[in-house]
Amino acid sequence: MGELYSSSSSSTSFTDCYATGNVSLTLGNGGGFYGYNVSGVISFTNCYSKGTISGATSGGFGSNTSANFTFTNCFWDTQTSGKSTANQSSTPSGITGKTTALMTSQGTFTGWDFTSIWNIVSGTNSGYPFIVNNGSTLPVTWLSFTAQKQGDKSLLTWSTASEQNTKDFEVQHSINTLSWTPLGTVAAAGNSTTTRQYSFTHATPFKGNVYNYYRILQRDLDGKFSYSKIASLIYDEPGPDVFVYPNPAAEAVTVYLAESQDVRLINVAGATVWKGTLSAGRNQIPLTHLAKGVYWVVTGSVKKQLLIQ
Repeated sequence: MGELYSSSSSSTSFTDCYATGNVSLTLGNGGGFYGYNVSGVISFTNCYSKGTISGATSGGFGSNTSANFTFTNCFWDTQTSGKSTANQSSTPSGITGKTTALMTSQGTFTGWDFTSIWNIVSGTNSGYPFIVNNGSTLPVTWLSFTAQKQGDKSLLTWSTASEQNTKDFEVQHSINTLSWTPLGTVAAAGNSTTTRQYSFTHATPFKGNVYNYYRILQRDLDGKFSYSKIASLIYDEPGPDVFVYPNPAAEAVTVYLAESQDVRLINVAGATVWKGTLSAGRNQIPLTHLAKGVYWVVTGSVKKQLLIQ
């Protein structure tokens, strides 16, 4: 869509969409999403672009600087695009440039529907958000997905009503529903019109009053996929005195403490860049003022490495 041009007097809107293609301009105007609009109003809501943009009359998201555009909660990747402004010379209200690390973090897209429209998974769509359901037929009809305690382990069970050309199920785990870690895979039926039952045991869930979130990524042989709902378990048994997540982190890090204590964040040179007294439970430390790199979260008895990216 990098050279979208409009002279229509009617209004047009784009909602929940993204552009990933590279744009190379020799003539005209262009950008990650659009080129030029001389009449009417084109509105973008919850959209982003990430392609490499080359050409003089261009920006990370578009080109035209006229008032015939409106933006709400939109973004472009300043690193992959090579552009520091959304259009050829400025960045209008409602659109924000972010680094690749932040463009691949769900926390950037505040207000976007990550329940029924969007999803973000490391390794899928290069880690950028993608549309969950584009109206195509999905390979699996989900019946259920549950998580139950089995001693100190988590027993995950799910069932399908039908499967078409299915490959496998990847079990994923999270402690914040933002970043997910694969735990393992279970082979799928391939093709089935009867109810199928599956299970997976997570042997090492987090303890210490930390939520364990689970979901299933179902993958098809033709590249299609779908997700189960999210299930969760919490274990009251004693866990680590200090727990730091997510790691790596970008805009903020959560520090879980078994009891209130002083906490410092130090850089590789040993300088303290943040300090405070945190209460027992979950606490957030902002990181946006810090440079990328390796740091240490230090308490009275614990020192944990943290990567900021």
